[in-house]
Amino acid sequence: MNALRVATFLTLVLFLVSSCILKSKTEEKTAESQAGAKAQSIDKTSINWQVIPYEKLPYEIRIKDLALTASWRYDLEQFYAYCGGQYNEHKELNLLFSGSTEITNKPWEYFGIGFGVPSTAPGYFFKRLPDVNNNKVLLFAVINGIENFELGDTSPWLELQIFNNKDELIDKMIVFMSAGEGECPFYRDFLYNSNNTFEIRDRVMCYDTDEDETLLSNTTSNYFYQIAENGKIAQKQ
Repeated sequence: MNALRVATFLTLVLFLVSSCILKSKTEEKTAESQAGAKAQSIDKTSINWQVIPYEKLPYEIRIKDLALTASWRYDLEQFYAYCGGQYNEHKELNLLFSGSTEITNKPWEYFGIGFGVPSTAPGYFFKRLPDVNNNKVLLFAVINGIENFELGDTSPWLELQIFNNKDELIDKMIVFMSAGEGECPFYRDFLYNSNNTFEIRDRVMCYDTDEDETLLSNTTSNYFYQIAENGKIAQKQ
């Protein structure tokens, strides 16, 4: 009987200790989450939009204007240098970036691979385009740092992201990209016009790597979009 009481007592003690540990860990996670949310809120309210300049329109960035063999393909600072920007300038805007963006009009689906997209890598403020009905239009640069051993490295890409006057995300799209090497590299160019419309131009060029890099095919697809007054991106027919 005494043995049973002792066993019951020990079981109760272990249960209470476990409960205290679990409660402590839960409280720590809750505190960390609240602290992170508070810090995020503070950082967002510190954004001074008055000192962040707009890019002149039309704005265009094309792969052919960049040296494909240059180090910008593997380093964000070099990418900014090539594209006329300053790396990590206005870094308070980096907090607004929304990751895990899917890419539209996937031209590489026949590869069965996505070049590391979507990615959870951080984004860095790149350019500010003119507001659309008081909605902020920003470009962020992203590099996932993951090597694609089948089709080459993924270079930095640009994401167009739109925010309302509370700095909440409305819509987003990957608008510039260079991905893949070898037989069939893929390129996406970006042109933003003064009437809140933009164009993305996708190209897949396939080469015969066994015959002096002979170009076998060059497929180009143009897609046209407009940013509506509500900040949503709509494809134009």
